[in-house]
Amino acid sequence: MDFGFDPIFELENGKTFAQLLEEEKNAISHRRKALENLEKQLTNQ
Repeated sequence: MDFGFDPIFELENGKTFAQLLEEEKNAISHRRKALENLEKQLTNQ
């Protein structure tokens, strides 16, 4: 899924967010990291 600003933001490797594969986006996504952290906390209770 691309967001409206994805073509604007460029990474150090020269690619924009719009050019990334979904797996590449998920690897650096703050939302993905937050969900994984939440999952860990919920399953450890």
